[in-house]
Amino acid sequence: MNMHRLLQAVFSFERVMVLATVVEVDGHAYRKAGAAMLLMGEAGTLGEISPGCLEADLNARVDEVWSGRVPVLVEYDMRPIDDLSWGEAVGCGGFIRVLLEPIDDRLREWLSWVKRLLDEGMVVRFARIMNSDFSEVLEYRLEAAGREAEEGLLLHVGPGGGQVMECVHASSPRLLLFGATDDAIPVAELAAKGGFRVLVADWRQALCTKERFAAASLFVGSPKEILLHTGIKDGDYVVLMSHYFPKDQELLRLLMPIKLKYLGIMGSRTRTERMLEKREVPEWLEYPVGMAIGADGAEEIAVSIVAQLIQVRRLGMLNKNVEKAGEDHGYSRDLLGSRRQPPDGAIQAVD
Repeated sequence: MNMHRLLQAVFSFERVMVLATVVEVDGHAYRKAGAAMLLMGEAGTLGEISPGCLEADLNARVDEVWSGRVPVLVEYDMRPIDDLSWGEAVGCGGFIRVLLEPIDDRLREWLSWVKRLLDEGMVVRFARIMNSDFSEVLEYRLEAAGREAEEGLLLHVGPGGGQVMECVHASSPRLLLFGATDDAIPVAELAAKGGFRVLVADWRQALCTKERFAAASLFVGSPKEILLHTGIKDGDYVVLMSHYFPKDQELLRLLMPIKLKYLGIMGSRTRTERMLEKREVPEWLEYPVGMAIGADGAEEIAVSIVAQLIQVRRLGMLNKNVEKAGEDHGYSRDLLGSRRQPPDGAIQAVD
């Protein structure tokens, strides 16, 4: 869970909260430096920094950290192979340092500025200038970072021997799902869990409801109205899956001048090529949508779509070699969800 999603929770609830941030990792670890989560004591936790090894212990420290009103640095050394004190649940084998910060009025105000910039789609660098033992934040600094800046944490020694902790945070990527059909429901749910801000849009009001898409924002309107009112822009993600050719084609025409991060189109290659009307295919357009995993049915197809969205988000490009490897093993992407294609070319479901 990235910082943008954590901050949405911070400003949605009024309760005691502690921000836990991984500041250093040596050896194997589940998350890298910069990973963060919220600790709320009896109210539970949000996010994770380990596969379950550390969260309970960290959450048990909430009262101590909050009552002291100062940051606390906690160290976990799980490298010794003969150390059985962690039990069998340990999934890490490294050394991890975690900074626990009470979200008091001062930090909350700075986090509100971070959230405001992230809501605007910016990438930000949020720095804490601390004393040498991390027990006091001397100064906060916040500035815009370049869009190509990599999310994470940089720790270095500052003037006077103090510690400077610089965190780069990016806004959660926005995903437009065009088509509020039944097979879009699992895509919206999985994408939201995967860290995307999901917007479901459709011209059919009866389909576009919170009962069907609880984790998404909704918009009802024509393709032209969608583009006008939602502000789809460079770097956004879009999946066309309305299953209605004229509407998909209309929105596709409107999207082509925008340099999207990803555009996936549900349907066969033949259908999409008709839709493209011999236009040059940009590198960010993928059809049929989804990774070649032999998916069958709405839930599996949703997994293939969201896996591809995550691949593009993390790697910055579509991994065509992965797609080709799937096709070499007998999977075709000529219909929906990369179903297996026998030698005679007829599409069939996977047993």
